[in-house]
Amino acid sequence: MLSAIFRGNSVIFTATGLSLLAGGATGSIMMYYWQHEPSNIDYWQSLWAQYRSNFPSTSAPFWQYDTDTSILAMNDNRFLKELTPKLPRLTSHGQVKSIRFFVPLCGASEDLQIINDFVHNKIQTETEEGFDSTQYVLKIIGVDACKDAIQLFMDKIDLSEKETAIDALSKDEYQNEYNFENNDGIYSVDEDIFSKVHVYKHKSFNLINSDIFNASIPRLVLRADAIYDNQALSVLDPARRSGYAQLMKKVASRRCKILLVTERFDEDEIQQHVSSPPPYFPIANKEEVFKIYQKLVNMESRNVKLLQSIPWSAEKLQKFGLPEDYNNAYSDVWLIQCQQ
Repeated sequence: MLSAIFRGNSVIFTATGLSLLAGGATGSIMMYYWQHEPSNIDYWQSLWAQYRSNFPSTSAPFWQYDTDTSILAMNDNRFLKELTPKLPRLTSHGQVKSIRFFVPLCGASEDLQIINDFVHNKIQTETEEGFDSTQYVLKIIGVDACKDAIQLFMDKIDLSEKETAIDALSKDEYQNEYNFENNDGIYSVDEDIFSKVHVYKHKSFNLINSDIFNASIPRLVLRADAIYDNQALSVLDPARRSGYAQLMKKVASRRCKILLVTERFDEDEIQQHVSSPPPYFPIANKEEVFKIYQKLVNMESRNVKLLQSIPWSAEKLQKFGLPEDYNNAYSDVWLIQCQQ
């Protein structure tokens, strides 16, 4: 079984023993089950390692896109405006309020930076008169099992802060001078004392390098005021969806919103065009989304809304070997209003 799944198992086994003594056998069995469900982490780790080893001289892989083509950047940040909570009310000058975004399976997504820029701008422009914008603290908490992805994201931030254009770098320059291994003094990398999971920290970003089903994740995430799930649910084996929804329930605040992006296509039809279908588990309709998240929305289907169905672009179709005129594949954008 994957090493990422076994990280922190000493803590899990200890907790399991205590839980059994306390009569919590059911919870212990469920945690063991989630930790041992089939996983495709090896597949993604291999892809990220290959991509980073050739960065920046390689073309972007199918899952990586630039800021201009991000769903969050569409239509003047329409979806991000739907997701972002109102600024908490300040009542004194010594008060500090946190705003916490959770991005599961974050990879090296440009969306992390888009969220950071958008929310900081919101804080600057919407802080009430008489108070200081520094009284708000933004935390963007990502989780990904692929160390190469997290380190690549940190590398790109470093290059941006040094005003070094990525396009101007050669592969050798990046590998020998700019990559994370040579910048270990720029960012803090904390090791969680209990699980030994590494957390990469820089300004607003806390990126957790771990299998998302590690028992330490709810404690490390702590609380989320907003969750942005761009295809994380779609790449998880359907057998893990129940455990994934329970994780979301643990970290989501009472009135948290979830912006969920899923993929929808006919697997049999696509296989008439390509030998290997896209590495997603498609989600067909609202009923399927509601079934997964029903406990987070107080069993009320009106709290699950389809905001838009976006046809796959010609570029995305090409990356999967599909003809440019193929018109039966969509990215569905959902807004889920938690009520806990």
